[in-house]
Amino acid sequence: MRVVDKAPPININLVPSRYMAIYLLAVHGCGLVSIYMLPLPAYLAVMSSVLIVWHCYYSLQRWNSVSSNRRVEQLWCHHQQWHISVGGSEIPIEITQATVWSWLIVIRAKALNGQRKYAAVVFPDSTDTDSHRSLRAYLRFMLVID
Repeated sequence: MRVVDKAPPININLVPSRYMAIYLLAVHGCGLVSIYMLPLPAYLAVMSSVLIVWHCYYSLQRWNSVSSNRRVEQLWCHHQQWHISVGGSEIPIEITQATVWSWLIVIRAKALNGQRKYAAVVFPDSTDTDSHRSLRAYLRFMLVID
């Protein structure tokens, strides 16, 4: 695989997505509905409901947290070297896999020092329209398979 040498630099600032929040609420809501449709004892249904509501709150807080030490805040590429900003620190990465659809981009990467793996989920509302479009084009067309 060879990379096109004249790719322009790209810089994407990521914000928490409303689509992901809606997805989390829908999944947890379905879990709550299914708990009460099962023939469970009342105490077990109440305990399960409390756990599901707590997990929903925790998931939404973690997803929306700007200061989280695991959330990818920024993604950029300059001179064919990708970087991410996580928890305020800059980390050079190598993209291992990218799934690109018109409404979703999922980027899996590993740090060049090999210590951690990262994933960036980019919905259309995670960044502005032009940045989302340029990231899609960059990931689709800048890698040329021999």
